[in-house]
Amino acid sequence: MACAEGYEYPSTKYVEGRVEFHLGVKGESIQCPHCQGHEYWRRGKRQRRINTLPIGPKEVVLVVEVPKCECRVCGKSFEHSPPFAPANSHYSGALTRFVCELSRFMSLGDVARWTHLGWDTVKNIVKSDLSRRYDSVPLTGVRRIGVDENYLGKKAKYVTLVVDLESGQVLWVGKGRGKEALAGFWQRLWRSGTRIEAVACDMSGAYWSAINEHLPEAALAYNEPLSKAYYLKEELRQRWSQPGKDAAQKYLQDWILKACATGIHPLKKLANPLLTHARQILSYFDHSINSGIMEGINNKIGRLTRMAYGYRDVEFLHLRI
Repeated sequence: MACAEGYEYPSTKYVEGRVEFHLGVKGESIQCPHCQGHEYWRRGKRQRRINTLPIGPKEVVLVVEVPKCECRVCGKSFEHSPPFAPANSHYSGALTRFVCELSRFMSLGDVARWTHLGWDTVKNIVKSDLSRRYDSVPLTGVRRIGVDENYLGKKAKYVTLVVDLESGQVLWVGKGRGKEALAGFWQRLWRSGTRIEAVACDMSGAYWSAINEHLPEAALAYNEPLSKAYYLKEELRQRWSQPGKDAAQKYLQDWILKACATGIHPLKKLANPLLTHARQILSYFDHSINSGIMEGINNKIGRLTRMAYGYRDVEFLHLRI
């Protein structure tokens, strides 16, 4: 085993299926953290047990000597902590990085079993890493966004997602749905100075009014996949295959007239929202954006919750999204 700098490696033990490497600190590597002096008295020692990368299926523990010292220069007491493990933790930095990498492909339970750590420890490691990396995703350069809701279950209920439609990056996860769930996103967007050109969302009145209020200059596009929920006739789907916006507008107007002329209540009921939202529906031809990315992300969120059999920590679920 290659020993960490400043430590010596006197022995290895095999205890109940795990490997224990015993490490002793070299005297010349001890330094007072207060005055950076190297002169000190030893006032005893203790041991820290630090889990590190497993060897195959075997748990590996570093049993590290931690000297208790008194500085001869400034008189302050201190402990010499190992540089390869976070303070007050029982796992090494290398194991932390390994856990975060495994969590991208495995459930937290599987990661815990493979690394010989507790489930809560694994969750806290991953949550801390996600908070550091994604707690505030930069909005610089974002031009086109999608807005949608997702149902996460009885405890977490609904969340509102904002996604960069060009990169696929989740920009915002808001608690709940509707106008209030986007309040924090508008604040971040205003502070960033980012100018949004177009927005894709479903026909929810709450989202529509919030987008018009905060992004009055952005084109609001009701996209093909979400609008299809309003189209019960195969003929209407041909609207999306029209050669341009003018042709699509005429096709839509003709369909509405035919639907109303039939006198059939379900078709007339369909025609009313299509007429009301015609401008937003036709915006698809200006920006060619739809919710395909949003639907893909919603499917991935479903997979995350199934892998974990639900989440007790809603904030952690938001970070994983």
